[in-house]
Amino acid sequence: MRRDCNLLTVDSQLNISLMNEKNKVWGLVPGAGIGRRMGAVIPKQYSKVNGFSIFHHSLEKICNCRDISGVIAGISEKDLFWQTEPYEHPVFLGTFIGGQNRSDTVWSGLKDLMECRRADLHDWVVVHDAARPCIIENDVNRVISEAQLTGIGAVLGARIIDTVKKTDSAGKVLKTSRRDNFWRAFTPQVFRIGLLMRALESVSAAGVEVTDESMAMEYAGHTPIMVQGDPTNIKITVPNDLKLAELFLNRT
Repeated sequence: MRRDCNLLTVDSQLNISLMNEKNKVWGLVPGAGIGRRMGAVIPKQYSKVNGFSIFHHSLEKICNCRDISGVIAGISEKDLFWQTEPYEHPVFLGTFIGGQNRSDTVWSGLKDLMECRRADLHDWVVVHDAARPCIIENDVNRVISEAQLTGIGAVLGARIIDTVKKTDSAGKVLKTSRRDNFWRAFTPQVFRIGLLMRALESVSAAGVEVTDESMAMEYAGHTPIMVQGDPTNIKITVPNDLKLAELFLNRT
């Protein structure tokens, strides 16, 4: 997906009032994937837990956060399921058409925020997977606060506590790595809109495939901070994850 946007003056504009604490915070929930590993006839984000889709649960958690001004959701151009369970919330602004992969969808969402929602390059965007319905509201608030303190961005995650093994393609152990500074990266991931757009533009131009927004920012030379989150913030990937999600969503 070609990412053409009028970003020639992004860098100079971002250097002006970069630390303006009045900048708004927006939510962007990519949900355009098809979830092949679930092996289901519907995309995994539309699987039901407690009577609602996991897409619905994920949107609800982000929309309820105190600092977020507006939330948009990315769906596939061929999505046949959204209209069966339309989502409504005072800060939910609607959907946009996503791309072939996550980074394309996020890019399209950032353009939508700029062109249709009157967002500013200096504003913050909270990117959260549609397939992570168990996020805790306090964790969202904390990762936003930490991002604002850095001026660059922050990633919610959890330190790895298990022993980490590296293997070859046949599964044979090659080495045991120290786990001290290893994390599992979750979402939300929070960045300035302009910086993230520039980073995504850079990886696209270089033909680099990224698996999350932080990876694009790292490629562009930025150093986001990791923020410890609740480990129950699981990503729905395989059918058994739905049972765990139900358990975590029903906690008091």
